[in-house]
Amino acid sequence: IEEMLLEASQNRTQLISQFIASSGKAGCKVTSVEKFSDATEYIRGVVDSQDSHLVVRTEHQILDHPQLDLNLIAKNADLRTISSFDSPGSPQKDMSKEQLKSVTAQAAIGLTGVDYAVAETGSCVIIPRIGVSRLVSLLPPIHVAIVQGDQIVPDLDGLFLLRRRDFLQGKFGTHMNIITGPSRSADIEYTIVTGVHGPAEVHVILIEQ
Repeated sequence: IEEMLLEASQNRTQLISQFIASSGKAGCKVTSVEKFSDATEYIRGVVDSQDSHLVVRTEHQILDHPQLDLNLIAKNADLRTISSFDSPGSPQKDMSKEQLKSVTAQAAIGLTGVDYAVAETGSCVIIPRIGVSRLVSLLPPIHVAIVQGDQIVPDLDGLFLLRRRDFLQGKFGTHMNIITGPSRSADIEYTIVTGVHGPAEVHVILIEQ
């Protein structure tokens, strides 16, 4: 693992370029920014493009970064934090599990960080836990994910290696969502349709710093 992480660190620029290309090929709308303030402006643009301004977010640590000013977004949107209702005993001050699911399903945008990203496939990886509900990335028609360059691993083999380490160290649970572009499904005539069983749009904001 240490050898893989060292190699990934040394090849960070290459992995970032590969991730951007793979994610775009998978159907994501990818934008690369140098500053968190640029990420804020991008999110505001996505919010302003929607008729409904109900936005739900996870408690990924990156979303509370002081330079990612979600207060600016909240001025033009109904921004709600959704604690996980996938785990028993998950704290939520003012809503039941049924209300949480209802609000998440009604939201126009689900805003998340990621736990890992995969350069080879362009995938975003979210590990459900208290504060991070998988449904925030699944129910709203638009998913906006923020990725940092140092979260990118080379391939799925590397991801599974790190997940095994995490599990043995008791850091995360056994589940994970691997998101590779918008939802796709085929009808009886094998015509591919997006957004039937998940978001029709996936926006990936890559912060290179």
